[in-house]
Amino acid sequence: MPKETKGRALPAGSALLHIGTEISADLAPDFDRWCEEDLRSNLGLPGFVAARRFVRDEVWPGSGHCPQYLTLYDLQDPSALVSQAYASHDQSIPDPYRSQISIERSVYREIGELPQNQTQATGTAILHVTVDVEPAFTDEFLAWYAEVHVPAVLDAPGMIAARRFENALLAESPVLPEGQHTYCTLYEMEDEGVIGRPETLASSSRGACPTHLESRRIAANRVYTEIFRSASDSSGGVQRADVRGG
Repeated sequence: MPKETKGRALPAGSALLHIGTEISADLAPDFDRWCEEDLRSNLGLPGFVAARRFVRDEVWPGSGHCPQYLTLYDLQDPSALVSQAYASHDQSIPDPYRSQISIERSVYREIGELPQNQTQATGTAILHVTVDVEPAFTDEFLAWYAEVHVPAVLDAPGMIAARRFENALLAESPVLPEGQHTYCTLYEMEDEGVIGRPETLASSSRGACPTHLESRRIAANRVYTEIFRSASDSSGGVQRADVRGG
């Protein structure tokens, strides 16, 4: 759901490999360097089109649990994760980090409008939202979210686009394992300061959740600042953002 903006273009797929990590501060700089090389290596695999890495912004508290670091791979579709090339590719964590890191891994399928021309408009920060909804209220919630809430949030200056995803595991079972979330929404922002502006708060209030649905959902939302980006050679060459810490 893009709008007219100065957002930076990046290749997009129809699925998302979503990896959250927590690691001690003393290991973070070396781990960052390893992550960047690992991202570039993974982007050589079939079906991997783009990758971004983020660090959680601690200025804006948000709600619920969200990992400190976030890696997002855009995939052509979930089959990229079952290819022979992916199965034979080294996905191991180096020994110095293995016992010092916690990892949360999910795969999502895009719902709603797909990015036009397989290209997404991005900013330097995202508002990251996960939601779980009581099954009996799912249809009503999704209709309100897509038709009321997302357009209201995107009406705020500095909000660039929104992409909505559904957990791919739902294709196998309506009951998700512990730690998995049903829905994930990524709101692209020009920068992390957008979230605290009065215009943004007013827009979000106009799209506030109806009272009868509020208690039927569990949501977590945090702001993340981008620290790295890259795209596969088949998607137009490498694109990289400045590393800004984390």
